[in-house]
Amino acid sequence: MKVHTYFTIGISLIFLVMGILILTGAYNTAELFKGNESFRWIFGGILVIYGVFRAYNAYLKMQNQGKKLRYYDREEE
Repeated sequence: MKVHTYFTIGISLIFLVMGILILTGAYNTAELFKGNESFRWIFGGILVIYGVFRAYNAYLKMQNQGKKLRYYDREEE
C-alpha cells in the first residue's frame, strides 16, 4: 500500500472529527458561530460528509490497487 493512501485516510479522519466537533459545539466551536446556528450545522455537516466520502474513496483505491483498468491499460491496435 502506498503512503499516499494512508495520508489521505488520515486527512479524511481529521475532516470528519472537525465536522463532528463543530456539530456538537465542543471546544467552544459554538463561539465561532455565535448567532448563526444554521451556518454551524451546514458547515459541520459538509465537513462530516466530505470526510466520510474521502475516506471511502481512499479505501476503494486500496482495494483496487494493482488491478488494471481495461480501457486505459489496453494496448493500441
